[in-house]
Amino acid sequence: MLNKPKISAKLRRAIDKELEIGESVVWVGQPLPRFFTFESLIYFCMGIPFTTLAIFSYMMQQILRFQT
Repeated sequence: MLNKPKISAKLRRAIDKELEIGESVVWVGQPLPRFFTFESLIYFCMGIPFTTLAIFSYMMQQILRFQT
């Protein structure tokens, strides 16, 4: 495993159980909690209608293109 992983001993033991002989961990990373804030939830919720509109517009364009 890595020389100086920044993970807890409990997590390291869990990872070591999953590794087979000859396997090693190249990179260890965990999500940063600051990205899961109320502000990011607002942007996520705002993106849902815009994504829906984009998909709907694309589908309508495809339907109209094949009807003409």
